[in-house]
Amino acid sequence: MNFIQLVTRLLNLLRFMSLADALLSEKELEGLFNTPIPLRSSCIATVQYNKNSGTLVIVFKDGRSHAYSVPVEKFLELINAPSPGGYYNANIKD
Repeated sequence: MNFIQLVTRLLNLLRFMSLADALLSEKELEGLFNTPIPLRSSCIATVQYNKNSGTLVIVFKDGRSHAYSVPVEKFLELINAPSPGGYYNANIKD
């Protein structure tokens, strides 16, 4: 299991950023940001979140990419969603 899978699994269990902050080191949390994260999705290839600007970049499997201004909670919910594409359509897509 690689680092991103481990952190994603932990965040999936915790679901709340405040608990994640308490249990994960600052360095481990920083690993989630500014790094492309591959998702198991039929339509989304990777996501990347810039914590400083609040920008989420989604790269789709067809090569398109879009940037959205979202709070960190939406990013965490997206990477932990059972259906990232469904979450994107319901909560992020313009």
